[in-house]
Order: sequence, then C-alpha cells, then structure tokens
Amino acid sequence: MRNPVPIEAGRIVISKAGRDRGTAYAVLGLPSEDRVLVADGRSRTCDHPKKKNVRHLAAKPERIPELAGSPAAEPRRLDEAIRRGLKAAGYLAT
Repeated sequence: MRNPVPIEAGRIVISKAGRDRGTAYAVLGLPSEDRVLVADGRSRTCDHPKKKNVRHLAAKPERIPELAGSPAAEPRRLDEAIRRGLKAAGYLAT
C-alpha cells in the first residue's frame, strides 16, 4: 500500500530501513523520482544531506514551512529550522 502523504520538500519523514531506522528527517529536495535528500539538522546537515530511497521512508503529515520552497537561506539557519520543526512535531527529544 502506498503512503497517502506525498513526499515533498519540507515534509517530515521517518526512516524505515538501514542503520538509521527510526530516525526523523526533513526532506530537502527530490533529485530523482526514487531518491530524496534528507537532513536532521544535527548529524546530517544541509551541507551534507543523506540520499534515501523513497521506499525506505514513511512520510508524516507534518511539514517544516521554511523548507517548502527552494532553500535560499544559509545552511546554518536551515539546520536550526529543521531541528526546531522536528522538536515541535515531537520527533526530536532535545
């Protein structure tokens, strides 16, 4: 069954496979149809996003509005926005 929530820039996703299983990320971009770039603002920053297969992600209904458009802000501010958004949605402990 396909995920009813679309995977798009700014969407919060949870990793379903790999060493990072269970980790919450924010989608930064979609370089291809089956891959996305994700970051969590800490270990995976906007400077060095992780490439993930969309089949290995579960999209959540929450979004981070600062990432919805093309990210034009400096990476440090985007990392702060990601951490703030993940924490507000309840996916980041500290």
